[in-house]
Amino acid sequence: LLYQNKWSLKPDFETEHLYFNGTFFAKGRIYIYKMVGMVLRILLDKNCRQLYKKVQKFMQNFSKENV
Repeated sequence: LLYQNKWSLKPDFETEHLYFNGTFFAKGRIYIYKMVGMVLRILLDKNCRQLYKKVQKFMQNFSKENV
């Protein structure tokens, strides 16, 4: 990554509220086939499928308890 502007962080320790202020700009291209590939890799991953089954089973048990 190349930065055109220098970053500077100036902490304000006297304020009572936490806040962030700034701007962000990004420029580039998104290729649909790469996005589809990433989604397929995630959905076909063994760990992801196991997590989905556990969440689905939990939701079924949770809905039965609340009836």
